[in-house]
Amino acid sequence: MNEFHEMPCKRLKHTIVIYNTMLQGLFGVGSCSTAQGLLNEMLAYGQSPDYYTYCVLLDGLSKNGRIGEALLLFQELERSGINPDITMHSILIYRFCKDGKLEMAKNLFCKLDSIGLRPDVRNFTMMIGGFCEQGLLGEANELLVAMEGTGCMPNHATYNV
Repeated sequence: MNEFHEMPCKRLKHTIVIYNTMLQGLFGVGSCSTAQGLLNEMLAYGQSPDYYTYCVLLDGLSKNGRIGEALLLFQELERSGINPDITMHSILIYRFCKDGKLEMAKNLFCKLDSIGLRPDVRNFTMMIGGFCEQGLLGEANELLVAMEGTGCMPNHATYNV
């Protein structure tokens, strides 16, 4: 962080790429409060978050056990007119499945079609894995059949959940 804060003294500008890299690193080592401080600093300096920033925030918050905050950010994006794409949905679906919040994952997954997003093999595999982890093998099999019905073919990861 010291070198980051010394950059302006060396006439180096903090770009969105640098902020995103720093945020990802901070979340990676579990420094959520420092990452939040950096985000606030970024905003104070007039640097607007980009698509990747939002993905880093969603991923970092959810991986660090702050899924509630990630969900609030996701909902804030929706309200502000930024339509979360399949990647942003995948981040939350994955974490909900891993945390055993299958109903929340299922609600988000089922919403994809209605907002014009097509689930891909990763999304189906996440949900099938979530069902399997909860012992819901019938639901997992139904989703596998539905997956194939959409033309989305399972891959090796799907068969190894």
